[in-house]
Amino acid sequence: MKSNAKRALIFIGLSLFVFVFGLVYHSFSHGVISSDMANAWIPVAAAALVYTIIWLIFPKLAKRPYYRLTVNLLNAATAWQSLGMIVKAVIEIAGSSSPYLVAYQWAAWIFYSLSTISLGLWFTKSKSAQ
Repeated sequence: MKSNAKRALIFIGLSLFVFVFGLVYHSFSHGVISSDMANAWIPVAAAALVYTIIWLIFPKLAKRPYYRLTVNLLNAATAWQSLGMIVKAVIEIAGSSSPYLVAYQWAAWIFYSLSTISLGLWFTKSKSAQ
């Protein structure tokens, strides 16, 4: 199986897991709901969509330089964003708050930015090709 197809399937499975986790957590939260917990699966599903698009439309991008870096940065950004949403939801459902929760979103946006920058490196020529 191609690497992007495998990643897409893994991320689809992870998004389903996070969705079910949110449903189960809400069922034990005594009627308190959090939109962050309900939407925590969306970043993971978006990453699955990105990998599916790359797999179907641009299958040869996996052979580009810096591809692995881009994939790892996108995975890190997705993990930070999803984890931040889950932690924020757990704290909200518990009836508390924390000023440090914004660090998860900052980390996610930093990794998304770095992933976008490394995506631009795909189209640069390496010195060995000259």
